[in-house]
Amino acid sequence: MRTAKTTRTGGSARSRAATAEWESARRVLRRARRGLLRRAGVVGVDLGIKRQAGRLLPGPAICIHVERKLLDAELPSRRRLPERIGGFPVDVVESRFRAGAACPTAGATHRTRLDPLIGGCSIGRFGETEFGTLGLIVDGPQGERGGLTCAHVCAADDDVRQPHRLGASVGVVAADQLDEDIDAAFVSFSGARPSLPSVLEAGPIASSPLEIDPTRLPIPVVMAGACSGKTLGLVVSVDFHGILEYPEGPRFVRDQLRVEPATDAVFARGGDSGAAVVREGQVVALLIAANQPELGGAGIATPIARVLSRLNVSLP
Repeated sequence: MRTAKTTRTGGSARSRAATAEWESARRVLRRARRGLLRRAGVVGVDLGIKRQAGRLLPGPAICIHVERKLLDAELPSRRRLPERIGGFPVDVVESRFRAGAACPTAGATHRTRLDPLIGGCSIGRFGETEFGTLGLIVDGPQGERGGLTCAHVCAADDDVRQPHRLGASVGVVAADQLDEDIDAAFVSFSGARPSLPSVLEAGPIASSPLEIDPTRLPIPVVMAGACSGKTLGLVVSVDFHGILEYPEGPRFVRDQLRVEPATDAVFARGGDSGAAVVREGQVVALLIAANQPELGGAGIATPIARVLSRLNVSLP
């Protein structure tokens, strides 16, 4: 199995001062994180860029996610969040991230039978109406061809169908992990259909994944999901620690990316779980959850290098 070299955004083009500033903000967040997550109504924290009057401002900010955003006048003084922490601005974000919610819209192109198999199509268990997305084509530990999705979409030994519900079997889940760091599964293909290292409406995928440099935020990306089809987004934060709502109940996750819509349209919905987040042909992350559409439909995604490493798979 070939091990792909990870490409970083930014690098030497960014000043040492900017890098030092983000590292300082990350240390501040680490010290404050536990206390913030204990506060009533707080569901997550991350390190990103602040949105003010609809504009994204440069420089790191401590982002605090709450179930419901209230005016200071509606809160007693003891519950008001600080405007700055450790010298860095605070951005309060209303969030309710869910994994595995039903898809309310039609994305016909992404729910039809694909031959050859490529990323961006619907997959699921036989007979079930809910579905997820086959995000990427990868090679397994022994070089066997397969695909990536979320573990909450398909779990160990599941017979995976494409398209979902009534489609033909394309393989079996050979490995899956679901914990604070990762929600991912490797589907080992049966060979009944050929596959290509490409993503529907995003094109061929490079063998080297892309690691996000926070000093370059916001970073434009695209996603191809079985529910939403192709969408445009911006990676706006790193180090998300917080609560995601799963069908079986809330789960805590850590060290995730947050992706906001790049336009007025929603970035991600239920049914997009497992989709690849891509930057100019390089994979950035695997989508695991989406915010409520009325709150903008942002996504939470796991850095792809972690997924590849933990499942012992590689990009072709």
